[in-house]
Amino acid sequence: MINEPNTFKLLGKKRADNNYELAIAISRRARQIIKNQGTAENTDTGTAVGKAAEQLDKGEYYIVRETNED
Repeated sequence: MINEPNTFKLLGKKRADNNYELAIAISRRARQIIKNQGTAENTDTGTAVGKAAEQLDKGEYYIVRETNED
């Protein structure tokens, strides 16, 4: 669970359109953080999720949406 920044704050800043998009973006970034730190045994998953949420809040990364151009 993300305590700070909370999901209402991130959605209020229009970092994501909905909770689902927010959860997917944060989990993908958390996996990248764990991968970059080395083995998963040495990484606290909760810390990676919190760090990913903080980075999204600060604008260090953003959500790229796919467009369906037919």
